Amino acid sequence: MSTYSPVEIDTTDNGNAAAPLVQIVYNNQLYAVLFSAGHLAVFNSTDGGNSWTELDGANRPAFGSAGAVYDGVDTIVCAVRLGPASPNDLNLINFDLASGTWGAFYGTVLPPSTSALSIAPVYVRPDGTIVVISSPKQGTAGAFAANPTGFQIDVYDPNTDTWAASVDAGANIAALPGWDATRILLNMSQSTACMDSTGRVHIFLNTISFLAVPVIWGNRVFYQAWETNDSLGAFEDFPGQSVVYAGPPNAGRQKFEAFSGPPFGQPTVIEDFDMIFVAASAVNRTQTFPRLNAYAVYGTPIAAPVWFFPGINDGVSIDPDCFIDTDLEVNEAPNSFYDGTNIYCVFPVDDVGVTAEFQRLRLCNNTPQGVLDEDPWTPITAFDLAVDSPPGFDIAGQICVLPSVRVFDTQVMLTMDSKVPPTGVDEARYWLGNFTPVSTFVSPLINPAALPVVSLPNPAKICS
Repeated sequence: MSTYSPVEIDTTDNGNAAAPLVQIVYNNQLYAVLFSAGHLAVFNSTDGGNSWTELDGANRPAFGSAGAVYDGVDTIVCAVRLGPASPNDLNLINFDLASGTWGAFYGTVLPPSTSALSIAPVYVRPDGTIVVISSPKQGTAGAFAANPTGFQIDVYDPNTDTWAASVDAGANIAALPGWDATRILLNMSQSTACMDSTGRVHIFLNTISFLAVPVIWGNRVFYQAWETNDSLGAFEDFPGQSVVYAGPPNAGRQKFEAFSGPPFGQPTVIEDFDMIFVAASAVNRTQTFPRLNAYAVYGTPIAAPVWFFPGINDGVSIDPDCFIDTDLEVNEAPNSFYDGTNIYCVFPVDDVGVTAEFQRLRLCNNTPQGVLDEDPWTPITAFDLAVDSPPGFDIAGQICVLPSVRVFDTQVMLTMDSKVPPTGVDEARYWLGNFTPVSTFVSPLINPAALPVVSLPNPAKICS
């Protein structure tokens, strides 16, 4: 693979990197929505990622926390908590891709109250209503009685310029035996979601707690559907989290764990197979090392999913190379994307043999039918800090985290974040380029000679 020569595009803020809120192709140009110096910023590349420019930077909105989504036409819709001046107001603002400009705030009439430290999922449903998921809590668990689990769903109707009453997204969890609102929270930063074509939102929730009696409440994983009639729908308490494994290997561990981030990655809806797919970081039950590996999880049908966990108990991993080279150990649950043909998963791994955390980004693909049939996934190392580091990158002192993947036509778009341990200070966002062709990915560990030539444009470092 080529050595990278990244281009830094936002020199104003090297300390607030995060995964792109939006990463799209529009009119054959690349767009990324990032956090930048306490603002939302839209960056654009017209040359395949070789260079990036912020659009309408003079009008970039400030935020206390924010989320964003592409409406699929020509607008990026953003939900923003406005910060110290009005810390509890949840408002909306659009970015017009056609004109390259920010609009005015709206949804300001009797907006919902949220003390969210982060607003993650935002969705525009087919009927035009906007769904925003946030956390109304900050500080001590149980301090806010209105939504005791720490997760809030708000719906805005642009036709009437009104917000519906807030709903506790974790009400079904709070009804479980042993729930204690003073000692358990749903973790906003560790939860993910996706929306299907009907406008139903699928939410994967993760808990924070040290409560272990009568059952474990920390790192519990749940699924909750938000229906198109604005009610809570199908619910799942994923097994293997309220107790730990009793026997070897890796006794004393929960089924789903991650060294960093949530145990479930970014999910995706696969309509033509009536499936919700999510990749998980789970404990290896076939051998001592690697301790964690990446596995497929799927639910079907979409409207009322029954969940399946192929491979977790028999060692059929998304990344089979991790069983061959046990120096590779999954650091984060894979983020997934479906392009209509293939499912793609990207995630960072340790290269234990060179004592470098988060050293490689692994990119794996399979078809939905292959997932159902438990066919092997096709893996590749998409980025290796030891080989592909840009000039000045400290292989001994920096790590790569928060990778994201998007697929357009035959190109796989990758970005990642870099951090400087041990303080965890965010450094920058990197554009890793387009990979083509994706259909001939071959494992570099199994057959290096069969690797395709991977052509990467000069990858840009997207600093947020």
